[in-house]
Amino acid sequence: MSEEQNLEAAKGLFAAFQAKDMEGVRRLLADDVIFHIPGKSPMSGDYHGFEQVTGFFRKAGERSGGTFKSDVKEITANGDLVMVLQHVTGQREGRSLDMEGAFVVRFEDGRWKEMWAFHFDEPQAHAFWS
Repeated sequence: MSEEQNLEAAKGLFAAFQAKDMEGVRRLLADDVIFHIPGKSPMSGDYHGFEQVTGFFRKAGERSGGTFKSDVKEITANGDLVMVLQHVTGQREGRSLDMEGAFVVRFEDGRWKEMWAFHFDEPQAHAFWS
């Protein structure tokens, strides 16, 4: 796939997640997708496949009382790799999340195959989710 197609697929996946369009998400995630979340919080770890990856986002919404939000700031591509810069916010049990972050996504055949999340303030992310 071209870089432009990968950019469009990345935008489409974020739009599908925001719209809670799980069929749209399913079309854009590889069946054997892997999502890596750094750190030592209850949300950290590797998530495998559609159910676990979408379960991560469902869990983030539940744990934050529906306040967890990711605003995409910029998306750029280099071949099959796409970097998504984002600003994330949320409220949870009197704690606030307000930081920058990024995803690096590897595409395969136009679908998200592997993703790595990066928190620009790991201590804040850990405190929020713990």
